[in-house]
Amino acid sequence: AEDRPLERDLKLAISAVAADDVGLARLDLVWRQDGTDEWARIPLLDAPGPSIVDLELDRGESDVAASFIWDLGEVDLLPGDGLAYALEATDNNARVGGQVTRSQTWRLRLPTISELFQEDRSERQESGEDLRDLLAEGQELREDLERLNRELLKDPDPEWQTREEIRDTLERQEELRQSLEDASDELRRQMEDFERENAGNLDTLEKMEMIQELLEDLKDDETLQAWLEAMQEAMDELSPMEIQRQMEDSLARQEEFNRRLDRTIELLKELERERRMSDLVEETNEYLDRQRELAEMTDPSGEQESADESGEEGEQEPGDESSDSEDSSDSEEGAQSESSEGEQSESDSESEQGLSDEELAELQERLQEEVERLEQQVQEELERLREESEGGESPSPTAEEMQKALEEALEQMQQQKPSEPMGEASEQLQDGERDEASQSQDEAQERLLSLYQILVQGQSMMQQSSGKFAGEKLQQTAFDLLQLSHREEIVVDALRDGGRGQNMRPLTREQSRITRASGKLSTDLEDLARQNFNVPERLLTALRQLVELSEATGEELEYGRAGRSRESARDVMGDMNRLVTSLLSAAQSASGSGGGGAMPSPSEQMRQMAEEQGRLNGMTRDLRKRLEHGLSPGERRQLAEMQARQQAIREQLQQLREQLDDERRVLGDLEDLAESMEQVEDELGTGELSDDLQRQQENIHSRLLDAERSIRERDFAKRRESREGGQLFGEQSGEDRATGEED
Repeated sequence: AEDRPLERDLKLAISAVAADDVGLARLDLVWRQDGTDEWARIPLLDAPGPSIVDLELDRGESDVAASFIWDLGEVDLLPGDGLAYALEATDNNARVGGQVTRSQTWRLRLPTISELFQEDRSERQESGEDLRDLLAEGQELREDLERLNRELLKDPDPEWQTREEIRDTLERQEELRQSLEDASDELRRQMEDFERENAGNLDTLEKMEMIQELLEDLKDDETLQAWLEAMQEAMDELSPMEIQRQMEDSLARQEEFNRRLDRTIELLKELERERRMSDLVEETNEYLDRQRELAEMTDPSGEQESADESGEEGEQEPGDESSDSEDSSDSEEGAQSESSEGEQSESDSESEQGLSDEELAELQERLQEEVERLEQQVQEELERLREESEGGESPSPTAEEMQKALEEALEQMQQQKPSEPMGEASEQLQDGERDEASQSQDEAQERLLSLYQILVQGQSMMQQSSGKFAGEKLQQTAFDLLQLSHREEIVVDALRDGGRGQNMRPLTREQSRITRASGKLSTDLEDLARQNFNVPERLLTALRQLVELSEATGEELEYGRAGRSRESARDVMGDMNRLVTSLLSAAQSASGSGGGGAMPSPSEQMRQMAEEQGRLNGMTRDLRKRLEHGLSPGERRQLAEMQARQQAIREQLQQLREQLDDERRVLGDLEDLAESMEQVEDELGTGELSDDLQRQQENIHSRLLDAERSIRERDFAKRRESREGGQLFGEQSGEDRATGEED
C-alpha cells in the first residue's frame, strides 16, 4: 500500500501478509474518513462484501497472504476528501480474547477535478519536452550531415577519419529513430487512457490518433532502418561517388524526419490548447452540477414548488407543520435515525442524505474555494496565450478564438463573481437560514451557467475557426495550382507544336517560374499543416513530389530534350489537376460544407465530375504503359468500362448544363466540353490510347475545375447580392455630402 491520490476509477490494489505463532482468527481492512473518529471495518476472511474485488487468500497454519482490489465507489467521497486505512490482524489466543495488531496507516485522497486535469497536463508537457529534445538532436544531426556533404564535395575520396565520422553520424541517425519509440509509446498510453476514461470527445481522440500515426510513420520506417544498416556495413566498400550520393540521400531523409517531427510537435501544441479549453469547460460543468446537488440537498422536498402547485397563497413558512411531517417522513424512510430526539427543527435541517446545515455549509465553502481557483486558472491561461502571441509567430485561429472566449469569461467572473453568492449561501446555512441559502444557491447556479455557456461557445468557435481557416487556405491553394496547370498546358502545347531547332530557352524560363511558384505553394501548405489537423499528410507529400517533377522537367528543357520534356510536362499538368481535386475535397471536408441527404449543389456536382475525370485520366495513363504487347481480354474489358465512365460524366454534365442554362455566360460553353468528352469516348472505344487522347482528357479535367470555381464565385456573388439587396433602398441618415467630396 502507499499514500497516494485515488485513481479516477476509485479502485486501489492492496496486498499484505499477516502471521502469528498461534494462528489468525481475523484479517480486516479498516478505514476512517477525515473529520470522523469511528473506524469502519471490512472482514477479509469471511464475506467481505462487494467493495472487495478479486480477493485472493493463501492461508497457512500461522499466516495469511491476501491480495485484493478495494472499490471505494460505495464510500461517500467528495473531491478533496481524504481517508486513512490500514489492516488489522487478530490472533487465535482464546485466553485473552484475541490480540489485535494494526499495520501502518496509509492515506488516500480524492483529487479535485482541477488537480486531475493539472496532473494530465503535466504528463503531456513532459511528453512534449521529450519530443522537442529529439527535434533539437535531429536539427544538430542535419547540420553535421550538411557539413559532411560539403566536405565530400571538396574531397570526394574521404580519408579513414572522415569515413568513421560518417559512420558515427549514421549510427546517431538510427539511435534518434529508436529514441522516438519511447515518445510514441507514451503518447499511445495517453491516448488509451483518454479513450478509456472518456474524458473528451471523438474529435480530440481522432486528432490524437493522427499525431500517433505521424510518430509511427517515423518510428517504423523499415526502408530507412534497412538503408542505415546497409550503409554502416558497406561503408568501406563504397566508391567515393556512391558515398556522396548516399550522404545526400541521408541528408534528405533527415530533413524529412525533422519536418514531420516538427509538425508533430506543433500539432501537439494545438491539441494541448484545445484540451486546456476542454478542461475548463468540464471543470465549470462539474462545479455547476455540484452546485445543483447542493441546492437540492438544501431544499430536498421542493417545498416552494409544492406550495405553488397546490394553489396555496403566500410562501411556505419554515415551521409549517405539514411540511415538517412530510420532510421528517422522507428523511426517516429506509434508514434509522441515530438520535431518538425528534425535535421539529432537527428534522427540518436534515436532507435526504442526512447532512446538517453545518455540513452543507462546509461543502458550499469548499465549492466556493474551487470556483475562486477557477478564476485564477482562466487568468493563467490568458497570460499563457498572450505570451505565445508575443513570441513572434502569428497565432493560430484557435488561439485567437480561445483568447476571445477567455477574456469574455474572465470579465464575466470579475463582474458577476459566481463565488460571491456561494459564500453568502455558506454563511446563511451556518445560521440555519435555508430559504435564504437556497436563493443564494440559485443565483450562484445562474452565474455559473452563464460562465459555462461562454466557455462552450468559445470551444465551438475554436473548432469552427480551425476548419474554416484551413478550408479557405486549401481552396486558395487549389485555385493557384489550377492557374499553374494552365501555364503548364501552354508549355505542353508549345512542345507538341514545335519542331526541330525549337528555341527552348523561353520554355525553360517559364518552367522555372512554374517550379518556383509550385515550391511557394508547397511551403505555404507546410506552414498551414504545422498548426492545423485538416491538412492530410498525403497532400504535402504529393505537392513536394510535384515540385520535384517540375524541376526535372526544367532540366530536360535545359538540355533540349523535347520529347522527354513534353512527356514530363504533361505528367506535371496531370498531377496538378489531380492535386487540385484533392485540395478542393480537403477544403470541403475542413470547412464542413456539404454532406447530409440533400441534393448536391451545382458546384459540388461539378467537383464530383472533376474527381471522376481525374481518376479516369489516371486509368488511361496506367493502361497506356501496359499496351506495348497488345490488349489482353481483361484490358479490353477495362477499356469498355472506361468508355462507359466517360459517357456517364458527359451525361451528368449535360444534365447540369440544363439546370444552369441561364448561367452559360458564367460557365462558358459547356456544350463544347461535352463534345470533347464524346470524342474521348469514341477514341476509348477504338482502343487507340494516343498522346492526343491523354491531352484531351487533361484539358477536360482543367475545364471541369474551371467551371467548378466559376459556379462557386457565382454563388458567392448571389449570396452577397441577397444580403445587400434588402438595404439598397433603405432609409438614409447623416448630413448631405458636401459639393466635390469624394465618394
